[in-house]
Amino acid sequence: FFGAPHKMAPPFRNCLDLEVDTKSGEAPLHQSLWAVCSAIHPDWGSITREALEVKMVSGGITNILYKVTADGAPPLLVRVYGDKTEMIIDRKKETHLLKQLSDSEFS
Repeated sequence: FFGAPHKMAPPFRNCLDLEVDTKSGEAPLHQSLWAVCSAIHPDWGSITREALEVKMVSGGITNILYKVTADGAPPLLVRVYGDKTEMIIDRKKETHLLKQLSDSEFS
């Protein structure tokens, strides 16, 4: 997304064991997205959940993608796997590929 330049996110980390609550309403969704953002980027540690702006990015086939922004932190995209998509997508291979892209500073 376009806007002021921001620091790149830290190098790729293996998948986090965090869940994003997409079914219980806005407050649980924002809480779980804040937890993910705080876990993956140090600048999000000082951001309050109330300061989040969340927009769903449309067009995904098997995942839900959220753009999460707040003043004082770089914008992040959080991808949530769709239900039972592991039956058609090898998530271990996908994670390996994403790590390679990150290591080459491509994504």
